[in-house]
Amino acid sequence: WLAHGLAGRHGFPTSTPEPKPVDRGLAKIGRKLIASQGGLACVNCHAVGSMEPLQVFESEGVNLAYSGERLHKSYFMRWMLNPLQVDSQTRMPAFFSDGQSPLYNVLDGDARKQIEAIWHYLRLGDKMTPPSQ
Repeated sequence: WLAHGLAGRHGFPTSTPEPKPVDRGLAKIGRKLIASQGGLACVNCHAVGSMEPLQVFESEGVNLAYSGERLHKSYFMRWMLNPLQVDSQTRMPAFFSDGQSPLYNVLDGDARKQIEAIWHYLRLGDKMTPPSQ
């Protein structure tokens, strides 16, 4: 009952609806977006399955292979748009400002579209192929 009450208090249903299938095209773009070369370099601090982070600066992030299963999509979107607003102590940088991405040549530089692509990649879970370094 506690879990149901907490979920309801925060505007979530007591059970998670079945997610839509992973869009493989978006997942492929998401894989490129988290890479070091030509991406946001998420793999510097985050492991991807058995691939260790490349160079952790201040604190190691969670293994991305487990993120899609653990997080609500709405939370992930909010986190990615402004990590410091969600957790003022996080070491994760804010990549997106005013809805724009520094990677303007991917999905028209639209932050929400890029985050959606990363989300589809994360949802592959243990079937994720780590990005090229």
